[in-house]
Amino acid sequence: MYVTVQQLAKIDVFSNLRPEVLTQLANAAKISFYKQGEILIHEGDRFTAKFHAVLEGKLLVQKIAVSGKETTLRQLSAGEMFAAPAL
Repeated sequence: MYVTVQQLAKIDVFSNLRPEVLTQLANAAKISFYKQGEILIHEGDRFTAKFHAVLEGKLLVQKIAVSGKETTLRQLSAGEMFAAPAL
């Protein structure tokens, strides 16, 4: 599934771009779906050099201690980006 211009315009860093630029970005982008509770990346892993953003729902950035205790470091909502080393 591909991203629409309207979806891109809702992402903070893209909100002021011209429609023709958003169209070019939309043509190169794709959507990935994740299940609730699914782990996207572990600490120390390398994410691909791509732009990642939350389009719907929320994403929790958590740290899990050796003891198993989970600590939420940040909650990301729709329109926020994450793991974007290229930026």
